[in-house]
Amino acid sequence: HGALVGNTLGWRISFGVLALLGLVIAPVIYKFIGTSNTREESSITERLSALKNASVRWVLVATVLAVLSEHIIYTYIEPVLTHHQIPSPFVTLLLLIFGVGALFGNYVGGVMSDKAGTRLAFVSPLILMGLTLSLTSLWSANLFTAAVAMFVWGFAGWMYLVPQQTRLINLSERTGPFTVSLNSSALYLGIGLSGVMGGWVIGGFGKS
Repeated sequence: HGALVGNTLGWRISFGVLALLGLVIAPVIYKFIGTSNTREESSITERLSALKNASVRWVLVATVLAVLSEHIIYTYIEPVLTHHQIPSPFVTLLLLIFGVGALFGNYVGGVMSDKAGTRLAFVSPLILMGLTLSLTSLWSANLFTAAVAMFVWGFAGWMYLVPQQTRLINLSERTGPFTVSLNSSALYLGIGLSGVMGGWVIGGFGKS
């Protein structure tokens, strides 16, 4: 776990371990996945053609805003938790619990998208996540409630990403894979903006 390695040995070791794992796994991926000779070449214009669809643009905007809203807190979760008297060594455990919730949420998001539709599968976890994050100052004051909330947050936070990808594929069947990659770009844009906005919030209002 990256947080555990970082807290124990320092952030430089964390990045070193990731780099080493990348070097180890790269030849394995190359050997077993290989390359495909059947793919069609597409121009940048063709790959971005899905953005002409207003519905696709709104889905991407929704992804940016959803990711931004949760990562404003997630980016600074350790100082927020320790400010509310959660011991620093337990933050790693709470992040692990978050990851377990994310695993289940990702699965449920796929099942719910298939059975109940992408709209409900997207909106319902956002409501759940919004309620959880709005109560951060309450559940972060106790280790047990923090563990429960982190699981719920991970569950909801990784559940809504699946229906977004499904919606994009349905909206742009011809350029589906490229459109899904735009959703990944929207996700990382939200994460990047969250660090900036989270810093402003903490600087202006404090960690509480």
